[in-house]
Amino acid sequence: MNPADSQPNKLIPPDVAARAADLAADSNERDAMILLTLAETGIRNSECRLLEVGDLYRHGTFTSSLRIRPETSKCARQRTIQLTHSYQAAIRIFIERHRSNEEGPLCHAPLFPSTRGHGFLTKRGMIAVAARWTTAAGQRCTPHAYRHALATDLMRVTSPRVVQQVLGHRRLETVMRYMHPTVEDHRLALDAVEASRKRFVDALAKGPRS
Repeated sequence: MNPADSQPNKLIPPDVAARAADLAADSNERDAMILLTLAETGIRNSECRLLEVGDLYRHGTFTSSLRIRPETSKCARQRTIQLTHSYQAAIRIFIERHRSNEEGPLCHAPLFPSTRGHGFLTKRGMIAVAARWTTAAGQRCTPHAYRHALATDLMRVTSPRVVQQVLGHRRLETVMRYMHPTVEDHRLALDAVEASRKRFVDALAKGPRS
């Protein structure tokens, strides 16, 4: 079956995400940065397409976090997402090349403008960007698939409460819908349990003391 004819996947595999971004970077920096932003932050379609350049700046100074404005959030609440050093470097280069003028960053302009160069991307436009490059990478996915992938990755290293804060969910129960544990996750969990009980098992194997 042609990947383009298949249903979009709910969870994007890491290799597909990486390949999609690499393919986009060769010809379309805006699309590459959109994919990288989705992968790094797990933000929603609407939150990503309505980002402004100024959401990365405070009083004209670039920051290490991304602000999600209440008017773009599904929960109508502002939240702040911390950014990796590699993402900070990439987005700063993008802004300097494409979203700045001689006076500096265009803080009130769309971070990822439409192909016409003015205004924000539409919801369908965001879906098309993800579909184009993930299909080229071998597995068609929606922007939301990146959100599921980040949530699953974060749950391996932190608590559900942290994941809830990053994703911007009101209820902790909602976060659990984004968890997609693998067989390897199950194996690692069993290994951890085994390690914690090793002393007891070893003592049992030795038998009662005389």
